[in-house]
Amino acid sequence: MLGRKWDLGCFNDDAPDDGFHSVTWTGPNSIEIRVGDGRTFPIALHPASGRPQTTVSLNC
Repeated sequence: MLGRKWDLGCFNDDAPDDGFHSVTWTGPNSIEIRVGDGRTFPIALHPASGRPQTTVSLNC
């Protein structure tokens, strides 16, 4: 009910290898986004707010 939501990135799946595949927690303040071909994109999160400190864009 009182959740927060922030955009982490933009992935254009016109090329199947560039489409979003999964997201995984890699630590208490970090996640990793994986695309179809296995490339990964780490995202650091602010420890107090959870807001992303970086975002990623792939063919957007």
